[in-house]
Amino acid sequence: MWETPQMELAGWTSDMRSYLNSVSIVA
Repeated sequence: MWETPQMELAGWTSDMRSYLNSVSIVA
């Protein structure tokens, strides 16, 4: 499960980026 921490980090960054984009659009 923890063999690819970079993949986890990439996924987290992607989610955060999408979240920020959504907030920016709403704001």
